[in-house]
Amino acid sequence: MYGSFRALLVFVLKYAKSLSWYQICFIDIRSFLWRVLCL
Repeated sequence: MYGSFRALLVFVLKYAKSLSWYQICFIDIRSFLWRVLCL
């Protein structure tokens, strides 16, 4: 669980280079967290 979260964090940090921090923090991570909580 913790390892997969860390891998996701690395992916998001790489993805952030092509997007703004606003989009990352308030759209991508938020929608991802909702998907995880619903599962």
